[in-house]
Amino acid sequence: MKKLPESSRQVLIGRADQLNQLNQYIQEIYKSEPRIWLIQGEAGIGKTHLLKEIQSVAVTHGLQVYKGRCIEDLALPYLPFMESLFPHLEQSCDDAEALYEDDLAMIRHLRRGRPVSTPATPEQVQQDKLRLFLSVSRATISLAQQSPALLMLDDLHWADQPSLDLFAYLAFALADQGSAPLLILGTHRPIEPEHPLARLINRFERESIYRSVILPGRV
Repeated sequence: MKKLPESSRQVLIGRADQLNQLNQYIQEIYKSEPRIWLIQGEAGIGKTHLLKEIQSVAVTHGLQVYKGRCIEDLALPYLPFMESLFPHLEQSCDDAEALYEDDLAMIRHLRRGRPVSTPATPEQVQQDKLRLFLSVSRATISLAQQSPALLMLDDLHWADQPSLDLFAYLAFALADQGSAPLLILGTHRPIEPEHPLARLINRFERESIYRSVILPGRV
């Protein structure tokens, strides 16, 4: 591993465990072992700053980094994925349009804020949602297989329900796939047991690709 700049090394004092974990996960994803890693910490403890340092390490190791965040009181569907993944997925599908034509159409519809179709029934709504999630997960795994990747999702405690649903589908698709060079790293504040993210974490804990850490103090 290349040495970090002196300023970065100073910032990471007290976060050696997280950086050691990151190095381990990078080694694993280069073996096509996917990982979901959630970092919990109080407001102001340095989660977002830690993400910046993690990004620096990931880039040093040759990973493609895609960043998105959730924003308080801004419940735009799929916002963290719109910021991070979708522009790259659209290009990736476009480069292989013959193979991913249907996926490309789904992602383009979503990026432009248009429904995929005009569903007449609740069943059609669910079918369209499933098609969208399948397209995104398939294209994301394909993108990572082209170049190992780190997907960073900040402030997941503010995520809207559609974003959490897509996160869940992508995570379980990775678990089922079992072989993809992708690390999904998210941060969140402490949450109540009834919070939608808490329920999702309970499901993640049954998956072998899931890891979590609670930051013990301020940097």
